[in-house]
Amino acid sequence: NSCVKRASDCVWSIVETVREPRVVLDNVLRVKKADRAFYLTFHLSEQDTDTCGIFDLAQRAWDTPPLRALLRKAQFDDTALEEFELEHEFPQAGRKVLCINARQLKGGEMILLSIEDITARKHAEGEFRRVQDELRQGQKMEAIGRLAGGVAHDFNNMLTAILGFSQ
Repeated sequence: NSCVKRASDCVWSIVETVREPRVVLDNVLRVKKADRAFYLTFHLSEQDTDTCGIFDLAQRAWDTPPLRALLRKAQFDDTALEEFELEHEFPQAGRKVLCINARQLKGGEMILLSIEDITARKHAEGEFRRVQDELRQGQKMEAIGRLAGGVAHDFNNMLTAILGFSQ
């Protein structure tokens, strides 16, 4: 029994060193354990989360139809779900874009959620696309400017010839 406790403590110590939030849910989707990264990311405390249903957390911010479907699938289909993207407003943490992986742990009594906050990356990707669009627009304007300059130069040459002949 003490060996199991030591092994459990060792595993949880390893989990605590990972910066990505992780939550272990029981078979009725109550929080059994959450790591420090989860508490920090979502501005929650252990008292706010212990034995609380995942859908009741943070003023029910986690209660979304897509997440319900994801967890039901993990709960009953015994399949690992990866790269599930959820964008949502969390009361204490603000708007977040999350990439969630869920896996039923061996024995079927628990589900592990691994949550990556990809808000900054999504924002950077949007900004990158915006800058690319601006660059393309600038390149189009430059091409039009060169074309107009070439036309004006040719027109000026023709006018010079006409003026020369007319004199």
